[in-house]
Amino acid sequence: MSQKRKVMASVATFAALGAAAGGLSAAGLLPATAGDGAERAESTQEDFYNSAELPQRYAEALEDFEGDFPKSTVTQEVLQARSQMGAALPADAGKANVEDGLEDVMAAETWLCAWQGELLDAAANDDQEGVRDAGEQLRGWYDLEAVKEWVVDPGKQWEKTILEPALDGDTGPMQSLMDMCYPGNSAQE
Repeated sequence: MSQKRKVMASVATFAALGAAAGGLSAAGLLPATAGDGAERAESTQEDFYNSAELPQRYAEALEDFEGDFPKSTVTQEVLQARSQMGAALPADAGKANVEDGLEDVMAAETWLCAWQGELLDAAANDDQEGVRDAGEQLRGWYDLEAVKEWVVDPGKQWEKTILEPALDGDTGPMQSLMDMCYPGNSAQE
C-alpha cells in the first residue's frame, strides 16, 4: 500500500471486524486518527472497493499472510468462525465501500486470534512450553505489516493488559478478548 493511502482504519472498519465495543478497542487498540501520530492523507476513490468483494479479498489476504499460523484444532476453529465474517455482512453490504487494507487487518486479527487461542489452550492444559511458544509468536503482533500500517495501540496496551497477564498466568483478560474471534457468537466456549 502506498504512503498516500496510509489512512488508518475507521471505527466502522473495526466494527466490521467484530471488534466494536468490547473487542480490540477494549485492549487499547484504536483506529488511527489525526493528531495521534498516524499519517493522514486524502483518500481517493481508488482506495476503496465494494464491500461485496471483502470475503474474497479476506481469503486472499489469509493465503498471502506473512505470519505463520499455529497448526492446531484451535486454529482451525478460529479460521472456520472468521471465514463466516463475509456472510455476516448486512444484506445491503454491497451498497457500501470499504477501504483497501481492511482485508489485511482482518487477516492479522485472525492470526492474533489463532495464537491467543493457542496460548489459552496451552494454559488450560498446564503446557508451559506451549504458553511460552505462543507468547513468543504473539510478541510479533506489532511487527506485522498490516498492524504497523493500520493499527494504533498507544503505549502497547494490548501487550500490557492482555499478553503480559496471560504469560503471568492471568488468562482472564485474553479469554474475554476472544469473543471478537468468533463473530456472531459472544458465548464461544
